[in-house]
Amino acid sequence: MTRSDASPLGVSSAVPTLTFPARVGAWIGALVELRGVAAEVPTASVALDETADGRLATVIWPDGVRTASRLFSSDPAMAADR
Repeated sequence: MTRSDASPLGVSSAVPTLTFPARVGAWIGALVELRGVAAEVPTASVALDETADGRLATVIWPDGVRTASRLFSSDPAMAADR
């Protein structure tokens, strides 16, 4: 998506966007790498482990470093106590 007058860095700016169909109970993971040029092969990857205590998303970066983040339940929230 390109926007005009949206950045102090110049007249136009480009914003990456992703579109996925929404499905109840389905997880969608996306890893957006801002390189400036196309990569011949993916340089980072993400894995979702649903067998762990909850869900665990692990990103493996180009330098081999791993970052893991626990994903909490997306069950409907309880009604607010007002």
